[in-house]
Amino acid sequence: MNNSRDSRSLIFLTIMAAFLLSLLPLPEVLSPFKPYWVALVVIYWTLETHEMIGMGLAFLTGIVLDTLSGSLMGMHALSLVIMVFLVQRF
Repeated sequence: MNNSRDSRSLIFLTIMAAFLLSLLPLPEVLSPFKPYWVALVVIYWTLETHEMIGMGLAFLTGIVLDTLSGSLMGMHALSLVIMVFLVQRF
């Protein structure tokens, strides 16, 4: 039980770090090379822990990212849900 709580806190911390990295401003020259940090972290945890990361958590993570970045509401949420679905499917 303690192991599950530790892994959930690690997942939460890495997603928070991905939020911070995605909001980090870069110079205009490096802007096209900025990775989609949140998607990389969510895909990694989906592959690593099949039961803990689902489409619901991906949707909530995308809504939070939409709110933080000020983008169109649901844009990141939809892309993360589709990515998690494809990763779980294949």
